[in-house]
Amino acid sequence: MPSSPASEFQSYLFFLYHFRQLIWRGRGDTKPELLQQIAASQVPLLANITVRALTGQDRAAIRKYVFTAWNSEAVARLPAGFDPEVLQFTNQWKPVQAYYAIYFHLVALHLAINGTVSKNHAPTLRYATSTILSWFPQPWCLRLDYNTKTLNNEFPAGTPITAPSGWNVSRETPSYTHVACFFRSTAQRNQYEAWLDNYKNKKPKPRIPSGPRAGKIYTIADVKVDPVSIFNVLWRFRRWANYLEADTIIEGGDYVPHAVEFDKSFNEINETTALVCEHILRSYLGIDRLRELYQEYLHLTSGHLDCEPVERRRVALCP
Repeated sequence: MPSSPASEFQSYLFFLYHFRQLIWRGRGDTKPELLQQIAASQVPLLANITVRALTGQDRAAIRKYVFTAWNSEAVARLPAGFDPEVLQFTNQWKPVQAYYAIYFHLVALHLAINGTVSKNHAPTLRYATSTILSWFPQPWCLRLDYNTKTLNNEFPAGTPITAPSGWNVSRETPSYTHVACFFRSTAQRNQYEAWLDNYKNKKPKPRIPSGPRAGKIYTIADVKVDPVSIFNVLWRFRRWANYLEADTIIEGGDYVPHAVEFDKSFNEINETTALVCEHILRSYLGIDRLRELYQEYLHLTSGHLDCEPVERRRVALCP
């Protein structure tokens, strides 16, 4: 584990760096080109989805969730207009706002696809990672099943889930390896927390019901955890910033170039992740309805909020 606020901060910063590297890989030099290339790579993945008939109540709820996501994104972008030195302090809330910008997209998707909404974070993230991940292009489709220690085949063959010491604070580690290792460390944290919550302090101690260790008390290694994707990582970022070590962001992010990169990285990951979610949403709502939502929100916020990313996505998906 990192031993100082600076290395702890960098371990999170460098995940953002490597994930951004995978987003941009082979996809042009400008933001509009990037969005167009991402959307084009997703088209064949959505070929079998058809527009779904939605009730007026469902359409109103989807509007609410999408507007909440866009508003969270706009609020998360506000610090970009501040003096760079201020970002050391505003970055404490960046992962929280960025997470909600994506979470409410996932809620809207769940409603559009299934006609229901989960009221808890865990089932929503589990649905995104375990059920609809195949509709997302690279690198959002990447996933680790920690129970079997296997990466899905969207990772290059031979990608390891362990790397030499220092991988988490290195820009030199291959990006797929870095992401795989960060997924592993995320799953390990989830496993440890599940063990603490469900097994360690229970009385009487739960015992394993079947298998080679039947009758034994659970150890951490016996606990099964959900697969991990970028959506689970964003939840990890949110908990790190909101509950666990918010002071680390303030103390560890005091190097201004790193604070600026942290802010910028989240802005880019938010914008592109929203694009791939909205592309799926377009398949269920239809292009005309999604265009209406874009236009309504942009009119509502005109002159008040910087919603340039929403406008770029409108151009990419609903020209």
